[in-house]
Amino acid sequence: MDRNDQLVLALPSDPTATFVTYATPPNEAAAHFLRTLAADTAMGRQGFLWGPRGVGKTHLLQAFCHAAGEAGAQVGILPLGDLAHADPAVLEGLEQLDALCLDDLHVVAGSRPWEMALFTLVNACRERGTTLLMSAAHPPRALALRLPDLASRLVWGSVFGLENLDDSGRMRALRAQAHARGFTIPEEVMAFLLRHGPRRMDRLVAVLDALDRRSLVHKRRVTIPLAREVLALSQATGQGGARPHSGP
Repeated sequence: MDRNDQLVLALPSDPTATFVTYATPPNEAAAHFLRTLAADTAMGRQGFLWGPRGVGKTHLLQAFCHAAGEAGAQVGILPLGDLAHADPAVLEGLEQLDALCLDDLHVVAGSRPWEMALFTLVNACRERGTTLLMSAAHPPRALALRLPDLASRLVWGSVFGLENLDDSGRMRALRAQAHARGFTIPEEVMAFLLRHGPRRMDRLVAVLDALDRRSLVHKRRVTIPLAREVLALSQATGQGGARPHSGP
């Protein structure tokens, strides 16, 4: 394993980001595609997920990595959003993995060195039969790419636009996320969080994490008063994006 493999495989991953904790409707087609690939990365397929923040792109890519790794594949995820100022040479040799995920590709779009490196990597993955999954805020044709040949290669595989969950989907996701953390969240607390918490699912999960921690530290049951405290703290720190509220 070379330094680039080590870079990718050593990156932290959310252990609760699995297919089980992902509320699929209305994104069942994308989740099914990734589950199928995770079971057999030797298929060497390519996929592209796009959508705004909070729709679960990173969650699905991490879920794929967990499932593919458990199936014995050598797989990694590279968060391009954290590497915009890094040397694009970090991509060299990553086609040697069985499967590779590139998250937040839109962050490096418009950078010619990055686009050239991505162009080379996509070609190498296709030639070697490496499964390649990518995500971005916009569909491939809408990215501000300077290299037309790269744009054409990003649509070689299946492209999925992810949608936000409705409230019933958000409730299913909260229930699954709480279960993955080892606790049960009462229905009335979930309803409270949906009414007064942040709309973005990733921020709502962050509130759930804070609720879990506060419950454990203070040895308190998960109740609406405790949830209200957590939301107030998240508002005060600017981390939760919660909406103001005056009652349950």
